[in-house]
Amino acid sequence: MGYTATLSGLVLSPGGLAVIVLIPIVGKLMTIMSVRSVIATGFALMGCSLFFSAQLLPLLDFRHLVLFRMSQTACLAFLFVPLSTIAYATIPERLNADASALFSMSRNVLGSLAISGATALLTERRQARQAHMTHWMTTYHQPFNDYLDRVRSVALARGTSPALLDNVAQHTMFQQFTKQVSMLAYNEVFMILGIGAFLCVPFCFLCSPMRGDGKVKAAH
Repeated sequence: MGYTATLSGLVLSPGGLAVIVLIPIVGKLMTIMSVRSVIATGFALMGCSLFFSAQLLPLLDFRHLVLFRMSQTACLAFLFVPLSTIAYATIPERLNADASALFSMSRNVLGSLAISGATALLTERRQARQAHMTHWMTTYHQPFNDYLDRVRSVALARGTSPALLDNVAQHTMFQQFTKQVSMLAYNEVFMILGIGAFLCVPFCFLCSPMRGDGKVKAAH
């Protein structure tokens, strides 16, 4: 969207603050309800946040981008500590070092694979969207001609040489085309990842019913 590094940082930083604020609350929550319920809540909230984020538009304002980012990162507070807690729940103390190494390795490897998969999916959806939208980028499509005429008029009013009007109009059209293709692709990937997050919820209940204080809920 043409944001500078500073503005991009301002979009991302509130998400980190949301995690910092929520982690102590999640820690308290883990002593009240089972850890697996907290994890299931985190995945459910992540699915909701990803569906919420799948509303990217070319004229989206700064506030909405911050809300999208905060909603995504806030879910991580319900996953980071609970996952670590339940991973070590049944490990003997003498094996904690080995368990920590395996847990960290698994998290890093699977995280890298997931990022690579999401990036590949984004590239594939962008190419698919581009192939579909190219059919409308033709002089036989009247909205295409109308847009070029408007760009030429604006460029001419700003003092652009008449000889360069066509080049300016086509360049502007290409920029808008690329931006819209990317946003549609991101929206699709957010939806797919959101569905994946919801599908993780039932599997959370295969974990131990323990609470964060090491006790098992009486209901179980």
